[in-house]
Amino acid sequence: MSYLHHASFSISVLGVLVIVFGVLCGLLRFLRSELAAMRGGNVESARRKLRQILGYYLLLGLEFLIAADIIETLMKPTTQDLIILCAIVVIRTVISYSLNSELAHESRLHDTGEHGMTGRPPHPGPLPLGGGEGARRDDAGVGSIGGSNSQAVQLS
Repeated sequence: MSYLHHASFSISVLGVLVIVFGVLCGLLRFLRSELAAMRGGNVESARRKLRQILGYYLLLGLEFLIAADIIETLMKPTTQDLIILCAIVVIRTVISYSLNSELAHESRLHDTGEHGMTGRPPHPGPLPLGGGEGARRDDAGVGSIGGSNSQAVQLS
Protein backbone atom coordinates (compact mmCIF):
# COMPACT_ATOMS: atom_id res chain seq x y z
CA MET A 1 0.00 0.00 0.00
CA SER A 2 2.94 2.33 0.45
CA TYR A 3 3.52 2.37 -3.31
CA LEU A 4 -0.04 3.68 -3.81
CA HIS A 5 0.67 6.48 -1.34
CA HIS A 6 3.84 7.39 -3.24
CA ALA A 7 1.99 7.23 -6.57
CA SER A 8 -0.79 9.44 -5.22
CA PHE A 9 1.67 11.94 -3.81
CA SER A 10 3.65 12.00 -7.07
CA ILE A 11 0.53 12.58 -9.15
CA SER A 12 -0.56 15.38 -6.78
CA VAL A 13 2.84 17.05 -7.09
CA LEU A 14 2.66 16.68 -10.87
CA GLY A 15 -0.77 18.33 -10.89
CA VAL A 16 0.47 21.25 -8.82
CA LEU A 17 3.56 21.61 -11.04
CA VAL A 18 1.38 21.69 -14.16
CA ILE A 19 -0.76 24.46 -12.64
CA VAL A 20 2.29 26.45 -11.51
CA PHE A 21 3.91 26.07 -14.94
CA GLY A 22 0.69 27.26 -16.60
CA VAL A 23 0.46 30.27 -14.30
CA LEU A 24 4.09 31.19 -15.02
CA CYS A 25 3.52 30.88 -18.78
CA GLY A 26 0.35 32.93 -18.42
CA LEU A 27 2.18 35.58 -16.43
CA LEU A 28 4.85 35.89 -19.12
CA ARG A 29 2.20 36.18 -21.86
CA PHE A 30 0.30 38.71 -19.77
CA LEU A 31 3.36 40.89 -19.28
CA ARG A 32 4.18 40.67 -22.99
CA SER A 33 0.66 41.67 -24.00
CA GLU A 34 0.56 44.55 -21.50
CA LEU A 35 3.85 45.89 -22.86
CA ALA A 36 2.39 45.68 -26.37
CA ALA A 37 -0.76 47.48 -25.17
CA MET A 38 1.36 50.27 -23.69
CA ARG A 39 2.98 50.70 -27.10
CA GLY A 40 -0.48 51.05 -28.62
CA GLY A 41 -0.77 47.58 -30.15
CA ASN A 42 -3.97 45.60 -30.49
CA VAL A 43 -3.73 42.85 -27.85
CA GLU A 44 -7.23 41.37 -27.99
CA SER A 45 -6.13 38.14 -29.67
CA ALA A 46 -3.11 37.83 -27.33
CA ARG A 47 -5.38 38.13 -24.29
CA ARG A 48 -7.79 35.57 -25.72
CA LYS A 49 -4.89 33.17 -26.33
CA LEU A 50 -3.65 33.83 -22.77
CA ARG A 51 -7.01 32.79 -21.33
CA GLN A 52 -7.04 29.64 -23.45
CA ILE A 53 -3.55 28.58 -22.44
CA LEU A 54 -4.07 29.32 -18.75
CA GLY A 55 -7.39 27.49 -18.78
CA TYR A 56 -5.79 24.49 -20.47
CA TYR A 57 -3.10 24.18 -17.80
CA LEU A 58 -5.64 24.65 -14.99
CA LEU A 59 -7.84 21.89 -16.41
CA LEU A 60 -4.91 19.53 -16.85
CA GLY A 61 -3.65 20.16 -13.33
CA LEU A 62 -7.13 19.60 -11.88
CA GLU A 63 -7.38 16.27 -13.69
CA PHE A 64 -4.10 15.13 -12.11
CA LEU A 65 -5.31 16.22 -8.67
CA ILE A 66 -8.59 14.33 -9.08
CA ALA A 67 -6.67 11.20 -10.09
CA ALA A 68 -4.44 11.52 -7.00
CA ASP A 69 -7.50 11.89 -4.74
CA ILE A 70 -9.05 8.76 -6.23
CA ILE A 71 -5.87 6.73 -5.67
CA GLU A 72 -5.57 8.06 -2.11
CA THR A 73 -9.13 6.98 -1.35
CA LEU A 74 -8.47 3.49 -2.71
CA MET A 75 -5.99 2.97 0.12
CA LYS A 76 -8.45 3.74 2.94
CA PRO A 77 -12.03 3.55 1.71
CA THR A 78 -14.00 4.57 4.81
CA THR A 79 -17.43 6.12 4.38
CA GLN A 80 -16.19 9.52 5.48
CA ASP A 81 -13.29 9.40 3.01
CA LEU A 82 -15.65 8.42 0.18
CA ILE A 83 -17.98 11.32 1.00
CA ILE A 84 -15.05 13.74 1.09
CA LEU A 85 -13.72 12.36 -2.20
CA CYS A 86 -17.15 12.65 -3.79
CA ALA A 87 -17.42 16.29 -2.68
CA ILE A 88 -13.93 17.08 -3.98
CA VAL A 89 -14.60 15.37 -7.30
CA VAL A 90 -17.93 17.19 -7.71
CA ILE A 91 -16.39 20.58 -6.94
CA ARG A 92 -13.40 20.03 -9.23
CA THR A 93 -15.63 18.61 -11.97
CA VAL A 94 -17.87 21.69 -11.85
CA ILE A 95 -14.79 23.91 -12.07
CA SER A 96 -13.39 21.81 -14.92
CA TYR A 97 -16.71 21.87 -16.78
CA SER A 98 -17.03 25.64 -16.38
CA LEU A 99 -13.49 26.25 -17.58
CA ASN A 100 -13.87 23.80 -20.45
CA SER A 101 -17.15 25.29 -21.67
CA GLU A 102 -15.73 28.82 -21.43
CA LEU A 103 -12.64 27.76 -23.39
CA ALA A 104 -14.82 26.07 -26.01
CA HIS A 105 -16.94 29.22 -26.28
CA GLU A 106 -13.83 31.39 -26.65
CA SER A 107 -12.44 28.98 -29.23
CA ARG A 108 -15.68 29.07 -31.25
CA LEU A 109 -15.65 32.87 -31.16
CA HIS A 110 -12.03 32.88 -32.29
CA ASP A 111 -12.59 30.28 -35.04
CA THR A 112 -15.68 31.91 -36.50
CA GLY A 113 -14.66 35.35 -35.33
CA GLU A 114 -17.15 37.91 -34.23
CA HIS A 115 -15.72 39.91 -37.14
CA GLY A 116 -13.38 37.28 -38.50
CA MET A 117 -9.62 37.18 -38.25
CA THR A 118 -9.29 40.52 -40.05
CA GLY A 119 -11.26 42.47 -37.44
CA ARG A 120 -13.89 43.58 -39.97
CA PRO A 121 -17.40 42.26 -40.64
CA PRO A 122 -17.77 39.33 -43.06
CA HIS A 123 -18.24 40.09 -46.75
CA PRO A 124 -21.98 40.84 -47.18
CA GLY A 125 -22.31 40.47 -50.95
CA PRO A 126 -21.48 37.81 -53.51
CA LEU A 127 -18.07 36.26 -53.08
CA PRO A 128 -15.49 36.06 -55.87
CA LEU A 129 -15.27 32.94 -57.99
CA GLY A 130 -12.17 30.83 -57.54
CA GLY A 131 -12.20 30.68 -53.74
CA GLY A 132 -10.39 33.93 -53.04
CA GLU A 133 -10.20 35.77 -49.72
CA GLY A 134 -13.97 35.67 -49.19
CA ALA A 135 -14.43 31.93 -49.78
CA ARG A 136 -15.91 30.08 -46.83
CA ARG A 137 -15.93 26.45 -45.76
CA ASP A 138 -19.05 24.72 -44.53
CA ASP A 139 -19.12 22.22 -41.61
CA ALA A 140 -18.23 19.33 -43.93
CA GLY A 141 -15.01 21.10 -44.94
CA VAL A 142 -16.30 21.79 -48.46
CA GLY A 143 -15.66 25.27 -49.77
CA SER A 144 -18.67 27.23 -50.90
CA ILE A 145 -19.04 30.49 -52.73
CA GLY A 146 -22.07 32.65 -52.35
CA GLY A 147 -23.34 35.67 -50.49
CA SER A 148 -25.92 35.76 -47.75
CA ASN A 149 -28.77 36.12 -50.27
CA SER A 150 -27.38 34.10 -53.18
CA GLN A 151 -27.39 30.41 -53.88
CA ALA A 152 -24.19 28.59 -52.83
CA VAL A 153 -21.96 26.91 -55.40
CA GLN A 154 -19.96 23.93 -54.09
CA LEU A 155 -16.22 23.67 -54.71
CA SER A 156 -14.43 20.35 -54.92
